[in-house]
Amino acid sequence: MSILNLLYYPNEELRVKADVVDLEDPTLLELIQNLKDTCDWQRAHGVASTQTGTHKQVFVLKHPSKDQYKVVINPEILHR
Repeated sequence: MSILNLLYYPNEELRVKADVVDLEDPTLLELIQNLKDTCDWQRAHGVASTQTGTHKQVFVLKHPSKDQYKVVINPEILHR
């Protein structure tokens, strides 16, 4: 797939509110795979789509000792 360019602070695009993801979006699986590839390439523990300039509510987390990912779509804060 593709390695996505990352945005870094103080880039104002990082402040843009991400859109809710439509789970039936045909591009969703490609975006998730690109986030995983970018995470591997950057040797990161996780990457959010907003960090790539794609403002959707999705991010991936890589397990530190395994080659497995957790994909989080449309997260909500339930308690503060």
